[in-house]
Amino acid sequence: MPLELAIGLSALASALLSLGLYLMKLRAPELPALGSGFRWTTWRAFLRDKLWLSGLLLQTFGYALYFAVLRYAPLSLVHTALTGGLVLFLLLAVFWLGEHAGVREWAGGLLVTAGLVLLGLSLDEQSSHGPSPVYLGGFVGACALVAALALVLDRQPHRPVGTSIASGLLLGLAAVFAKLLATTDSFTRALSSAPLWLTLGANIGGFALMQSALQNGRGVVVVPIFAMLSDVVPIVAGIILFGETLPREQPEATFRLLAFVLALTGGGLLATTSEPHHRAATPKSV
Repeated sequence: MPLELAIGLSALASALLSLGLYLMKLRAPELPALGSGFRWTTWRAFLRDKLWLSGLLLQTFGYALYFAVLRYAPLSLVHTALTGGLVLFLLLAVFWLGEHAGVREWAGGLLVTAGLVLLGLSLDEQSSHGPSPVYLGGFVGACALVAALALVLDRQPHRPVGTSIASGLLLGLAAVFAKLLATTDSFTRALSSAPLWLTLGANIGGFALMQSALQNGRGVVVVPIFAMLSDVVPIVAGIILFGETLPREQPEATFRLLAFVLALTGGGLLATTSEPHHRAATPKSV
């Protein structure tokens, strides 16, 4: 697949994912509380809500397109293109959900996006390789540990920031597992492979935590956090696990350094934003 086509399809997938996320956020405050995200008996109300289901359908189409591109393009490059959805959601949250975004939140979102774009610009097109089982296990374990700590250390009611961080990390790991699944030799082997179940498990867990974060926190705060992490994790994994190398020439080397500084700074701004515990303003009709 040509690199330009992969970027274009990734951007389209990002738009579908963000629009689906917007519809889910629109309905989430009106549906029964999910708590930590795993109260399975309350999910029936979600599945009966037509607008929420429409968002889920858009997300499904977006993920299917993303998965198809993932088979032919570098993991880190695909997730760099996906960051356009973060800006789209921020605009929808402010102008359609009626949420307020302050200077800190806009700055954080823009810094994260700029950092991820710069990271993408620093990538080359060298072929990747499969990850070492030892490195893969260590990477997954580290992400899981940080996710658990985020849930424990967030002292706010309903832990919107903690669930958002945990969601982003799990969804990021799901992308790593999806890359392994997408590059499986055959469809039959994919159906019986460990990456299939790891992809499903990480996506389900991350999705449940994402819904809890959307329900208990403002979209302009929680969405950039889990969107950033769900992109940073596979981008870093692509580089250190799959060997998607960075060139040594300038200005690409400078882009890499700036990318990490901007992404970490923006993520810090968003994750430390004060989260008021009230419902957002009534959204405009769609």
